[in-house]
Amino acid sequence: MNFEAVLRRGANETAVLVFIGVLDLASAPDAEAALSEAVDLHPRHLVIDLSEVSFMDSTGLRLIVAADAETRKNGRTLDLIRGPDRVHRVFRMTLMDQRLSFIESAPDDADP
Repeated sequence: MNFEAVLRRGANETAVLVFIGVLDLASAPDAEAALSEAVDLHPRHLVIDLSEVSFMDSTGLRLIVAADAETRKNGRTLDLIRGPDRVHRVFRMTLMDQRLSFIESAPDDADP
C-alpha cells in the first residue's frame, strides 16, 4: 500500500479526509479524486488528516493549497491535522504553515 484516502462524514457539516501513506506525484490522482469527493459533499468544515502520511512532496502541497482555495471560495473552512516532522517540513519550507490552519485532532463528531 503506497496511498489510501479515507473519507468520514460527521455531524455539524464536517468531513474528515484521512490520507495514509505516500502523498506524491504517483498518488496525486487518487488524492485529487478523494479531495474532489470530500469537497463535493459541501461540508462547512473540511479536515484533512496528515498524521498517517509517511512522505509528501510539492505535489501533495499543491493539492492541499488548491483544496484550501476551493473551500475558502465557497465560504467554508479547511483545517489540517499535522503530519510527522518530515511531512510538515514541506509546509514550513514554503511558509504555508503560516497560511494554512492546523489543528490537533479531528472533531469528535466524525463517523468512521
